[in-house]
Amino acid sequence: MFQRILVALDGSSRAEQAIPMAIQLARSFDGTILLVEVVRGPAEFEVGAVSPAIWAPPANPLDRERARDYLKRVAAGDQFSGIVTETGVYAGPAAGTLRLIAQVRKADLVVMATRGLTGLKRWALGSVAEQVIHESDLPVLLLPQHDDPTLSSAAAAERPCALVALDGSAFSEAAIVPAAHLVRALSGSDSGALHLLRVLDEVDTETLGENELTPFAAHAATEEWALQQASEYLTTTAARVREALGRTAPTITWSVAVNPQFGSYASDVAGVILRTAEAGEPVAGVTAPTRCSVIAMASHGRGGLSHWILGSITLRVLHTTNLPMLIVRPPAAPRRSTAD
Repeated sequence: MFQRILVALDGSSRAEQAIPMAIQLARSFDGTILLVEVVRGPAEFEVGAVSPAIWAPPANPLDRERARDYLKRVAAGDQFSGIVTETGVYAGPAAGTLRLIAQVRKADLVVMATRGLTGLKRWALGSVAEQVIHESDLPVLLLPQHDDPTLSSAAAAERPCALVALDGSAFSEAAIVPAAHLVRALSGSDSGALHLLRVLDEVDTETLGENELTPFAAHAATEEWALQQASEYLTTTAARVREALGRTAPTITWSVAVNPQFGSYASDVAGVILRTAEAGEPVAGVTAPTRCSVIAMASHGRGGLSHWILGSITLRVLHTTNLPMLIVRPPAAPRRSTAD
C-alpha cells in the first residue's frame, strides 16, 4: 500500500520525529523513503503570484546547499540501513510545493510532524500541516506534538489499533483501508485492529412518519431508530471490510456513540472521538474499544450540513489529540446515506 513514503523535513529535530514512523512503514512494505525539504523561493512564488514549480530557484542559494548537506547527513544515518532512500530540495511555498513533489515523485503517503522550529515556523499546525491535508490527494500521517506523551506511549505499548471515525458516507469510509494497512505495518506479524466508530449527532424527523408524538417522545424515538440504523450500518461495513481484505484483514470491532448534545445545534462529536480513541471510553456497540494507537478520518463527509468536513471535526480532533492521525482525502464519489 505505502511503497513510496514522503517525509517532510525542515531542519528541526521536531520534524525529524516523523522519521522512525516512516522507517517502520518502509520496512514493512519494502518501500522507499523520500526525504525532502522545501526552502523559501522568490517572493512571487511565496505570495502565490506564480504557481509552485519543481524548477523554482531558492530565494537564497545558500539555503539549497545547506538543505542538501542536511538531508545527505540524515539519509546517511544507520537507521536507514537496508532502505532505499532518496532526497530532494525544492523552493517555493511549503504546502503547495510539497503537494507538487508528492505528485512528481509518485509518493503514496506523506508523513510529517505538525510543528517545527525553522524560520517562521513553517511547519506549525494551523499553517503548513493544515494546508497539506487540505490540498493533498494522498493520505497524510501527522504526528502531533504534545507536552504529555503518556497517552501515545501507552497506546503504542498495546496492540496497534486505529479508530476510524465514520459518518455513514462513502467518503468517510475511504479512510478504512489505508488505516488497515497502517496498523498492519505497525503490528509486525500481526494484522492489528480497527475500531469503527459512528457518532450520532443529528435528529432525522422524517423517520417518524406521520406519528403524532410529543417533542420528547419524538426525540427518544428518533434516537432509538438512529442507534438501530447505525448498528446495522457498522455491522455491514465491518463485514465488507473483512471480505475485501481477506486474510490480511485486521481484527474489526465497532461501536455507536451518541453525542451528549444529540439533536441540538451544539456538537461534541470531536470530543466523543477523542475520548473513545485515547481513553477507550465505553460506548454502545458490539465490543467496547481499547485505547487506540492512531485516529483515521477522511477529510470530507456527507455534504450539506455534514459536520465531518475538513475545517470542522477533523481539524478539531487534530488540534486536540495526542495520537498520530491519518487523514485521507477521498476522490470525488457519489454520496450515499446511511440508509443506502
